[in-house]
Amino acid sequence: MPPLMLWLLLARSAAPQAPPNPALPALGQVIDAYHQAVGGAALDAVSSWELLAQPFDQKLMSLSHTRITLYWKAPDKVRRVNKGAVSVSELAFDGRAGWILMQHGKSHRIGADKLDQLNIVCNPLRFVHLESIYSGSIVEGPGKVNGREVIVVLATPNWGERRFSFDAGSHLLLQIEDRFKSGDKPRFTRFGQYEETGGVRLPREIQIESPDDPGAMGVRIEKVRLNVPIKDVSFENPR
Repeated sequence: MPPLMLWLLLARSAAPQAPPNPALPALGQVIDAYHQAVGGAALDAVSSWELLAQPFDQKLMSLSHTRITLYWKAPDKVRRVNKGAVSVSELAFDGRAGWILMQHGKSHRIGADKLDQLNIVCNPLRFVHLESIYSGSIVEGPGKVNGREVIVVLATPNWGERRFSFDAGSHLLLQIEDRFKSGDKPRFTRFGQYEETGGVRLPREIQIESPDDPGAMGVRIEKVRLNVPIKDVSFENPR
């Protein structure tokens, strides 16, 4: 081996390695604290829910007249029903594929991005399973959201980067920030007004800020019903 190459190898092996930051918690600790904060064993005992909501208009800061019902059934079935004064629409995921059905129309499959938003709105506590949803996630470090100290977890799905901001004090999930490889503007999903029902703490406000999708909006949850009986057929594509 040439002397220069040998010297480089020896120098690299002798160089001190940066120790892990002792101030940062492990990923498992962050997610476990979040799991406990939103209900722990009480959440684990829930197999379904029905959430009654209204859309929350970010720009006008007012509620529209549309009524929304959100359903979730373990492990991953979700359904959203929007009822307006003159129209009804449904979006759902049956465990295999997502679909949308407009009133008096044919159903169509929905893309991965729309399905992702549907999953979050119908099951805002799904990220207690973050480690299995996004393998390879890491604790990126401390940060701030609206002046509040947070711990940021970074996931790297194939479309870009997703950052989860967990409140450093309450351990609740406050914000998801999505940055896309496509160059689209970042999207923010914010969670607020956590309230307890049956030992489970759900965010009553889910606000979605998506500059490239002005039709995206959050919801304000008004009523929570846990462990309601829901037939699997209600999630299946009707057409």
